[in-house]
Amino acid sequence: MLGKNLLVTGATGFVGLNLLPRLISAGYTVTALCRKPLSNDSPGVRWVLIGSDRSRIVEEIARSQKIDAVVHLAGRVNGRPKEIDDSNIGYTRDLLDGLQRAGARAEILYLSSVSAIEKLGRYGLAKRAAEKLIEASPYPWKFIRSSLIYGPHERGNVGLLVESVRKWPIVPVIGGSAIELQPLFVEDLCDVILSALAGNGRERMAYVVAGPQQIKLKDMIGIIQSNLRSYPVLLPIPLKPVQIAARFGAFLMPWANLPFQQLATLHQHAPWDSSDAKADFGFDPRIFAKGVKMYVGSASECSER
Repeated sequence: MLGKNLLVTGATGFVGLNLLPRLISAGYTVTALCRKPLSNDSPGVRWVLIGSDRSRIVEEIARSQKIDAVVHLAGRVNGRPKEIDDSNIGYTRDLLDGLQRAGARAEILYLSSVSAIEKLGRYGLAKRAAEKLIEASPYPWKFIRSSLIYGPHERGNVGLLVESVRKWPIVPVIGGSAIELQPLFVEDLCDVILSALAGNGRERMAYVVAGPQQIKLKDMIGIIQSNLRSYPVLLPIPLKPVQIAARFGAFLMPWANLPFQQLATLHQHAPWDSSDAKADFGFDPRIFAKGVKMYVGSASECSER
């Protein structure tokens, strides 16, 4: 095990909200960085507001307590180019600077993306640039390059599909039957993170962590329909016009809570290979039908409360 004292960035994001309870259950003491005040009613979690002076905040934390490992989850997918760069590259630079000025010794576990491999879009370029900063640092590191993540608290990708099937009379199927994705259930990602924190895996290694198989977008929507027992009309839409619209949308409406980056970079590719993660972490991802059943069930429970 790397140690019990963790610094977690992006703790209030989609992955962070799923990971934090599991870290606490595993006995870790967590200092969680957040942008908005939160009630400190989570045993084992110390919430720290992170503002514009991120480097100073990280330095103060690292000087006041031992940090065994940093779980670096922060990073925007969508938004203005400057915002994407700052939340991925700038945040990583400030994190490393604060740790180094405090003389901290910690392993960096960085949640990257398969987009970094092919440098897809602004997000992929930013993720790869952040990886390079960590590679050049004095700290041991592991990268987790995830595919499309879905699960409880997620609202942007599969979450948007779920809401569309639940509420819309017609659901667009972008790319018709041509587009295939490799969705990863968030709990399977959390399994890998916990395994890495337990000391498994190789240092200075970038692991692809993807869903078990590619699945057509149309079939994904069909599985969601079956779980919700809601069957809106599916309308195939050619990919190219949507990608053109997404690029304009990202430029004109960067504030909109829509997956512009994901739409703009949709393309056909060979399945992502997670064999290293399977060998080193025991990674065994569940198929989309099983994951989305759990997701839809949790979303229904939340809506009933």
